[in-house]
Amino acid sequence: MGQPANTKPGSTWQKASPLPTNSSPAWQPAPAAEQPSDQPAAQPTPAVQLGDQPGEQPKPSAQTSLAPWIVGLGGGVRIGIGEPTFGMVYGRVGREIGKDTAISLRPAYVFGNVNSDGSSNNQGAFQMPLTLDLYPNSPVSPYAGVGVATNTDSNGNADAMITAGLDINLVKHLSLSLGLNYIFEGSDQDNRDVEAFTVLYYRF
Repeated sequence: MGQPANTKPGSTWQKASPLPTNSSPAWQPAPAAEQPSDQPAAQPTPAVQLGDQPGEQPKPSAQTSLAPWIVGLGGGVRIGIGEPTFGMVYGRVGREIGKDTAISLRPAYVFGNVNSDGSSNNQGAFQMPLTLDLYPNSPVSPYAGVGVATNTDSNGNADAMITAGLDINLVKHLSLSLGLNYIFEGSDQDNRDVEAFTVLYYRF
């Protein structure tokens, strides 16, 4: 076979390399395999509940297993202002009527009384006030109320009275009550009877 006509003398003719048949403009490199991550998987954050803050302690409460009822029984002394001091028994029957309030009947019987001249005798006196109690399950609970007192100073009458005081809840089932009574006596010389009392009672 002869050389092409346009080939210069002395030159060597070479056949051109063919184009690759598998080239395609749409060809893309295969994605690399997913490599394991050195970072730990994110953990869901637990929801914070009210009262779960670190270091928060529950408030102490004098609430008993009978709640919302308040039932107590105990004893102490009644200190008459200008009169002899006598022992007494003391009770409490109440019910909570809200988060921070309660109402209570507080019956009491005083073992001893005085005659019209102020001398002591063996008669007794009964008292029944109804009180409004604030924060009944707190360490200190103030109260105030009105009621009736019978046979004060051995007069045999039923007289109106007002009372006020504090219940000091020492532990869950034990309370100390400190209070003052003012009794309106229509037949007494001074028409009044003022007394203090302190009693320790068990809350069931």
